[in-house]
Amino acid sequence: MCQRLSLRSERPQIDPEQMARLQRRLGAPTAEEVLCRALEEIAVRLSRAEREHRTAQRAKLAGSVRAIAGQAGQIGLPALARVADDVGYCLGAGDETALAATMARLVRVGEGSLMAIWDLDDLSL
Repeated sequence: MCQRLSLRSERPQIDPEQMARLQRRLGAPTAEEVLCRALEEIAVRLSRAEREHRTAQRAKLAGSVRAIAGQAGQIGLPALARVADDVGYCLGAGDETALAATMARLVRVGEGSLMAIWDLDDLSL
């Protein structure tokens, strides 16, 4: 069994400090644009990852979850980044049961994270 897995909160986590760093580095309008593009890309990659898992396209799935983890970390979604990393770990370990469970968790956390960001009153960081 995939030993790296642990029970973590399913509540979406948003790192406001990471978002503030993004704003300081890029300026508010550009940071908002980057955030919106990243959210759209994460949504597309989540859908793609689900399909790749269903169709056993392991190499493509590994690339998709690496991209999700990277983008989620950059925009301040640490739980999503961790779960995407966990999927990658389970892929490498070859544990199909853990992979299936972790993929389901990735979708739940991913959807929750995207909704939490979109539900913010003001995306202008």
